Amino acid sequence: MKKLILISFLCGFCVNLCLGQDIVEAEYFFDTDPGVGNTGNPLPVTQGGTIDESFNISTTGLTDGLHVLHIRAKDANGTWSLYERQYFFVNANSQYQSPPQNDIVEAEYFFDTDPGVGNTGNPLPVTQGGTIDESFNISTTGLTDGLHVLHIRAKDANGTWSLYERQYFFVNATSQYQSPPQYDIVEAEYFFDTDPGVGNTGNPLPVTQGGTIDESFNISTTGLTDGLHVLHIRAKDANGTWSLYERQYFFVNAASEYQNPPQYDIVEAEYFFDTDPGVGNTGNTLPVTPGSSIDETLVIPIDINMPEGIYMLNVRVKDENGTWSLYLLEEITVGALDTDNDGVLDVDDNCIDVANADQADIDSDTIGDVCDNCPENANADQADDDGDGVGNVCDVCPGSDDTIDADNDGFPEGCDCDDTNPNINPNAVETCDNEDNDCDGFVDDDDPEGVSGQSTWYADTDGDNFGDPNSVILACNVPAGYVTDNTDCDDTEPLAYPGNPEICDGIDNNCDGNIDEGVQNTYYADTDGDGFGDPSSSTLACSAPAGYVSNNTDCDDTEPLAYPGNPEICDGIDNNCDGSIDEGVQNTYYADTDGDGFGDPSSSTLACSAPAGYVSDNTDCDDTEPLAYPGNPEICDGIDNNCDGSIDEGVKNTYYADTDGDGFGDPSSSTLACSAPAGYVSDNTDCDDTEPLAYPGNPEICDGIDNNCDGNIDEGVQNTYYADTDGDGYGDPSNTTQACAPPTGYVVDNSDCDDTEPNNYPGNTEICDGIDNDCDGLVDEEDDSLSDASTWYADTDGDGYGDADNTTSACSEPSGYVSDSTDCDDSDPSIYPGAEEIPNDGIDQDCNGSDLIIGDADNDGILDNVDNCIDTPNPDQKDSDNDGIGDACDIMGIIVPNGFSPNGDGINDTWVIENITSFSKNHIKVFNRWGNLVFETNNYQNNWNGASTEGGSGKLPVGPYLYIIELNESGFSPVQGWIYINY
Repeated sequence: MKKLILISFLCGFCVNLCLGQDIVEAEYFFDTDPGVGNTGNPLPVTQGGTIDESFNISTTGLTDGLHVLHIRAKDANGTWSLYERQYFFVNANSQYQSPPQNDIVEAEYFFDTDPGVGNTGNPLPVTQGGTIDESFNISTTGLTDGLHVLHIRAKDANGTWSLYERQYFFVNATSQYQSPPQYDIVEAEYFFDTDPGVGNTGNPLPVTQGGTIDESFNISTTGLTDGLHVLHIRAKDANGTWSLYERQYFFVNAASEYQNPPQYDIVEAEYFFDTDPGVGNTGNTLPVTPGSSIDETLVIPIDINMPEGIYMLNVRVKDENGTWSLYLLEEITVGALDTDNDGVLDVDDNCIDVANADQADIDSDTIGDVCDNCPENANADQADDDGDGVGNVCDVCPGSDDTIDADNDGFPEGCDCDDTNPNINPNAVETCDNEDNDCDGFVDDDDPEGVSGQSTWYADTDGDNFGDPNSVILACNVPAGYVTDNTDCDDTEPLAYPGNPEICDGIDNNCDGNIDEGVQNTYYADTDGDGFGDPSSSTLACSAPAGYVSNNTDCDDTEPLAYPGNPEICDGIDNNCDGSIDEGVQNTYYADTDGDGFGDPSSSTLACSAPAGYVSDNTDCDDTEPLAYPGNPEICDGIDNNCDGSIDEGVKNTYYADTDGDGFGDPSSSTLACSAPAGYVSDNTDCDDTEPLAYPGNPEICDGIDNNCDGNIDEGVQNTYYADTDGDGYGDPSNTTQACAPPTGYVVDNSDCDDTEPNNYPGNTEICDGIDNDCDGLVDEEDDSLSDASTWYADTDGDGYGDADNTTSACSEPSGYVSDSTDCDDSDPSIYPGAEEIPNDGIDQDCNGSDLIIGDADNDGILDNVDNCIDTPNPDQKDSDNDGIGDACDIMGIIVPNGFSPNGDGINDTWVIENITSFSKNHIKVFNRWGNLVFETNNYQNNWNGASTEGGSGKLPVGPYLYIIELNESGFSPVQGWIYINY
């Protein structure tokens, strides 16, 4: 079985053809270029001047080892770009094909020397996630002056630490570059290979001025020799400072056939396993459709005699020019057979010869349904005695040929009792048709297994031709003693059947559920034995039962003195049954509810004698009030005591309204009553009954009311108030008014000295403003209480900085004085805070308390604050790489080119690693793409010309090589990467 390996990686690239045309197409290929537009591997791109996109590119089918991915793009003018390339390694068996994804949960940093993971003591705050993109402030306090390396690494949720990222930086505690000014980029230039010096390249680049630039340029390579070259670009800021350069290696081959390679169709393909017998010698050709590219499915036979194991399948193609391609390599596994090609090996397949990938087996007999001769009944032995293809366990007609079935009823001739009639067979249902439908030898009612279509018959025991519905039989024909009717209500009584006339004989003759209905007489109960029956209690019978009579006119069958025609007497009984009791024989009595002996004429009753609460009198005017009755004397109580129709007549008092509740009444509003109603009093002298503070005798107060009811308001009780025109709370003694409360714009105070100035009033603080703020007659400096006079310091030397020991106070700056008090020597105008300090002259020019002492540690005549190499004499201050560190003490990391061309043309003929000679203990190894060591040396001196040091002769083939460089110096980790050798 083939094990497919898919290595997907994210390829992000940005291509700019720099021709003013949009990019419209892109493609990729691995290792060997099939020609532009012929890769068969297009990439989806969004049309535009530049593209910046991500793609998933499958590496399925690539052999284990080093490969090169190439990507190029075409513009709207049809011009293809040079390709971008990326080296990568395929290892089909690696555990890292699908590495576990764990969130980053922790990070740390250290300087220079690694104390061990987790031991730095310098954690970095990170937000947990699959990736982190954050900024950190990292202090360099405590680091010595000089070059240092910052290392940062992270740990994931599984506890695994990453390799560290590192950054070189320089510390100079006294340097002006601690907080360097920021300048715009204003100029840029480029050069190839050798630096002619900043500003001397003669190759300016047009840039848009700004803090950063992100632009594309067209740079011609005309005139360059064939071979490897290096493009350098640098920029200058508005301060005139040039940046370090950015560089890019590239290869020139002006005469190469690959500038415009010819395109040939593929015309042939072949394959082989494991060992290459040579192109064209495999004997295993594959049919292909000729074309510039092929995208076909090829069937490659596997010899069934091949031993089980893992094989390498190789496929290659030849073009019409006779050139063979490199081969594609696939790993295959040869194992057990799969005869029906359903993906299930024969050893596991429940149906070897017929494809059934689902392995369905309904009856679970280990035989797949697609080849089971009885799929719904388990029969692992697949026995078929009659050889008709149907297993014994589900054979309809064992022993007979199941293929002859003239009437097509599913039963072969050998098992069908009538093969001319499809309705007659062993599975048919017996019906009432005088035929043996189910082939069991019985016809119709004789079939013990039952018959379909039989009729229902009912027993007629009493012979009245009406059947008993509870006695039923099924049969094709009527049995003796049975009828089709089932409506007899009593099959034991011949006089009981539907439709028979009802007679009075105690039998339900007509079967309607009732006995003797409509033929009985009605008789009525005579419970009191007075000969008159109760119409509500009757019975039907052929003759009168005991206690019953035919009369039904009694009105009360419980009372023997009540019956029609009996004379009425006063006894509480309706003696004559006329519906009235004691009518014409009762007296009239009147209700005396209040018990005053006088009855209510509107409430009476008839009785043989006066009932309780009733009297024979009917003259009471209010039977709910015992004090109201004819002849009773009238008193002031709200009751018509004498029943003459008037209440309290001649006995009420006069009361006056007291609306404001001050106890004094309104003489214009009165009422008559037995006692003072709510809101009324007997007094009538109030002058204003709407104002509770106005009544006779009340003391007058200042409230705008005539409190004492003497006709005058607020007489003798008002206050004097003074105008406060400037609103400072102090009044003008010459401007007054009388009122109960201060009117708007008036106050009780009268001590303001100027009522037109809000900042002038007694007690105010005197300030520098040219007015008498505190009203004491003195202005500004005249007043010893002046609070905000400024202190001014003498500036004898006129340097703008004052003498703290020589002061005066004033509202404004006096001549010869300043507000500053920081001059440390007011007799010398060159000495003041911030003045330029002259080192080592014994004078404190900048007033910081001491002279500036700067040493010259290396005695080269250059003070340490400007020396670019403090510890090593270098009076020329040479700095070849313009990094601010003099060459005499510049220790830089190495810079490794990604290729060289040892072709003897004098350009890039050896592998030159910048700064490698600064690391005398370096150790270098180079490997080919198969992992074989091809070059090794110690203390490398930039002299390798591409020849192998590990056997063989001559220079190494064109291609990529893996290098590992160990510097063996503290703070420098091994460097690893790829170089490309070309000639």
